[in-house]
Amino acid sequence: LQGDLYERHWTGSQWAFGSHSNPGTDIEGCSAVRGSTDMVFLRGFDGTLRERFWNGNAWAWRNHGRPAPGVDAFGTTSSYAISGPTTRVFVPGRNGHLYRFTLDAANQGSWQDLQAPPGKSVRKVHATASGGIFAITDDGDVCRRSGTWTCYGKPDNKHVWDCSDPILIDNQHYPINRLFCVHTGSSQEVYQLSVYSSEGGWWVNRGKPSGTNTFVDRPIVMFSGPYSRVFVPANDGNLYELYPPGQP
Repeated sequence: LQGDLYERHWTGSQWAFGSHSNPGTDIEGCSAVRGSTDMVFLRGFDGTLRERFWNGNAWAWRNHGRPAPGVDAFGTTSSYAISGPTTRVFVPGRNGHLYRFTLDAANQGSWQDLQAPPGKSVRKVHATASGGIFAITDDGDVCRRSGTWTCYGKPDNKHVWDCSDPILIDNQHYPINRLFCVHTGSSQEVYQLSVYSSEGGWWVNRGKPSGTNTFVDRPIVMFSGPYSRVFVPANDGNLYELYPPGQP
């Protein structure tokens, strides 16, 4: 049902869906973390951050409240685990700021306001432990939070709609943060943003599959050994794969 959390799992003989229902408010925008315990973070329709976790015996819910007094959580969560073990969850606030929720090993949590790029409002966020923290703003820019905000503009002046989670390319000379994005409009293409920490970032147009005009969700990046694969679902009902020439 709409507003509930569902799990796709392997029964031993086939794939099946299992319902986790909801914590008393409709939920959406989930992100999962695998660590010392399995955790899923979601945004409640009541403006709170909710967690579904395994307590060792059963699945349970936790309510982590709103990002700040009078500020509702808004949009999709993005989360990852760091050493400690500590979990970090990022979520936009309805006031346009980006908020970070930190949960420690004792399940004690705290909120921090990461503000927003000057003159902009954060609409979506995608973050990974190695790839960095990137936000999509209300005017279609992509910006990175690393102590301060840096924005990389719009690809060919097209408003970005959504992006993949950022990945880290371990170049032999310097690391590259990279993500793949799609823009708004009736003829959408995939753009690649590469960010060098010392030299800024730039966009590359990776085009679109022949015969397609729009995408129905953001790109997803996966790895097969050392090779990256970018998957994006299109309006013709197919899932397309983008990969560099020469990769198997």
